[in-house]
Amino acid sequence: MNKKNWRRYHLRKSSNDIDKVIRRSNQVEEETFDEVAYLKGLIRKKRSVIVKLLDNQEIKGRIEYYDEHFIRVTPELLPNLFIYKKQIKYIMEV
Repeated sequence: MNKKNWRRYHLRKSSNDIDKVIRRSNQVEEETFDEVAYLKGLIRKKRSVIVKLLDNQEIKGRIEYYDEHFIRVTPELLPNLFIYKKQIKYIMEV
């Protein structure tokens, strides 16, 4: 390999490495792992929330407990509801 080809090979290799780093840095993480802190804050502050479900049903109440798979919402004047997290579209503070 002569000097010219050697240089071309290493320049191409370094530009490919840079492209890989740029592609990796532009990827968005799927989870931020802030869910636990957010739910703990809602429980500690006893905030009223609206839980919107995937079927567009809304439940208003306080979150009193959460687990890996579900949350427990206590609506006013109604019994506790256990809601699976996979059924929740979003949670909004009131």
